[in-house]
Amino acid sequence: MENKEIFATRLKKIRERLGITQFSFAAMVNSTAATISAYENATKNPSLENVINIAKKCEVSIDWLCGLSENEHIDNESVWSYADVIRFCYSDTEHINSPAKAIHEITSSFIKTMEKFSKESEHMEQLKRDGLIDQELYDLWVEKALEKYQTPIVLKYESKTVDAFTGDIFITRHYPGGGQAKHEIKHNKKPTTPAQE
Repeated sequence: MENKEIFATRLKKIRERLGITQFSFAAMVNSTAATISAYENATKNPSLENVINIAKKCEVSIDWLCGLSENEHIDNESVWSYADVIRFCYSDTEHINSPAKAIHEITSSFIKTMEKFSKESEHMEQLKRDGLIDQELYDLWVEKALEKYQTPIVLKYESKTVDAFTGDIFITRHYPGGGQAKHEIKHNKKPTTPAQE
């Protein structure tokens, strides 16, 4: 891998976002803590098999993980046509209970986001017309707005629950149309026991 530093940075970003140790992350991706540490410190190149495994388990793009793309999400989370939305909603029958409801949720979210951007855009255009900002500031706003909205149309979201006694982390992924999938990421904390009198 040409750029170990990008892989190292992005791997660490994923692990920290999950809020788990290198040991727990290693267990999640069928590796060792020493290997994950070496990857994060850019002292070891991962094999293609390990990169694929990490990308699948963490549901990120292999291209993003390796620094070939700025789009972190896997391709099927990016919607480019009406058919893509419909295809997605009908393809995952395990998690999407109602394709019609899922389509409605996705399109409603899209409309709200675009309406928000439209209002921001109208405001900035008015400031420019009134001479309160110049072209350079307007262009800077456009650049920042593009960064802000440079996320794919996300078709699922997740929430994290931590068991207060064991430290185990449960990730619940919610899908449009009412479905969800839950998986557990082990933390190696031992339950705390009350002190003996």
